[in-house]
Amino acid sequence: MAFVSLAFFIFVAALTLVCFLVPKSFRWAVLLAGSYVFCWLNIRWLALVLLGTTRVTYLIGLWIQRVQDGRKAYMDAHKAEMDREQRKA
Repeated sequence: MAFVSLAFFIFVAALTLVCFLVPKSFRWAVLLAGSYVFCWLNIRWLALVLLGTTRVTYLIGLWIQRVQDGRKAYMDAHKAEMDREQRKA
């Protein structure tokens, strides 16, 4: 599907319509699904790359959250033992 084609225009128009019909909290899922469909229609292996990239990014985000939660728990537990400079770092 070329960017300058009737099929692309119809695809974008349909995706935009669906995006505005769903609740605001689910728009990200509609746009993500639209990205997958667009990649699948153009180059099939690119959709698999996009799926893998999405999965890795999600897992890294979970890991970062876990590290931040651990750091916060450590700081809360050892706050009394630290001076002001150590708490800043």
